Amino acid sequence: MSTLTFLAPPALAPATDEQVQLAAVLAVEQKNATTSSSAPERASVTRTRVLVETAFASDAGHGVTLDQVYAREALRDSLLRGEAPISSQVLYGQTFVLDTKNPAERDICNRAAESWMPLVDRVVVYVDRGTSDAVRATVERAKAIGVVVEERTLDSWKRG
Repeated sequence: MSTLTFLAPPALAPATDEQVQLAAVLAVEQKNATTSSSAPERASVTRTRVLVETAFASDAGHGVTLDQVYAREALRDSLLRGEAPISSQVLYGQTFVLDTKNPAERDICNRAAESWMPLVDRVVVYVDRGTSDAVRATVERAKAIGVVVEERTLDSWKRG
């Protein structure tokens, strides 16, 4: 009988006062934009739309991997920066959505992320856990259509 070993991810750092204040200001701006408009048009978007990319491996239904925890923390970091992120890994790579170990289903996940590319303001790549072929391909596609690519790290994941 085999045993499973779970590695504990670093604890989530609480949001800083500056991050909470920024989120509150953006929420008020967005609310004011939607309530002060008399025209039936959409309110202006106040948050930067980003496609969040991380190296990611699914567990195929056997628990949560460090890659999954890291992807979620990257999404959280983006939200706390006042952005409107989307992460295909977090959304589609969940247990019972798609099995990203299956090449056909992984391709579906990658194509879904690619569909968002023309709509985002930038692609943000979180690099503490490295990058994958899929992440590098996303970066190349973004550059090819003129989408800004930014690399980030998470303080809580830095080796020290």
